[in-house]
Amino acid sequence: METTKEVALRQPTPYVSYATFSNALTSIVEHGVPSQIDRSVLKQFSGFNQNLVFQAFRFMGFTNEKDEPTEYLHRYETGSPETRQQILADLLKERYPEQVKVLANGTAQKLNDSFRDLSVEPSVKKKCVSFFLQMAKAAGLPISTFILRASRTRTPRNARSDGAQRKRITKPPASHGGGNGGGNDGFATPQGMAKTPIPVDAGKTWYIIVDEKPGQQHVQRFIDIVKITLGAKDK
Repeated sequence: METTKEVALRQPTPYVSYATFSNALTSIVEHGVPSQIDRSVLKQFSGFNQNLVFQAFRFMGFTNEKDEPTEYLHRYETGSPETRQQILADLLKERYPEQVKVLANGTAQKLNDSFRDLSVEPSVKKKCVSFFLQMAKAAGLPISTFILRASRTRTPRNARSDGAQRKRITKPPASHGGGNGGGNDGFATPQGMAKTPIPVDAGKTWYIIVDEKPGQQHVQRFIDIVKITLGAKDK
């Protein structure tokens, strides 16, 4: 009978996100490990992510080639938090022996280079390294500061400042004067002007901004221009 390690050697190196893998593992053990880990057990994930979880479970030794739970998964289910952490650590040392050797005092470059000995497609190598690192953290394995610093991503200070500046520029100006406001819809009313609502239909209102004290001549001129603009004709 094949060992879980022999099964793992035929599996592609996991590149599923560790959050997805961890959520799947937690969900399974919380609801009770079934006789087979199939798609109905992972129905909360997309078909693509289900396939990645299946591969990761086989590689790590939680299932065999038929997706049946192994002793590792049963031990994980019944184990304490400390026991579960130790199981993850043991599996990592067995599945990723060269990578684990690099963790304690190696560099990010050396860790990346160590994945050359695994079955890793160049397009997913970064994800493979990320999965390993996240699991190593969960397992409590010692990780050098050189690797930890390289794995962190930070938003550049200038990018944050620019973003804040853009928000300040695009924020609608506050309404001032006029008495009828305009702050709620983002239109400012100039000093000495008034915004007047014009109900034109049920649930539809137009607004015009006019002098607070318009003259009769200006009012008539405004009406004439509106008629011309909207193509209205006197009956």
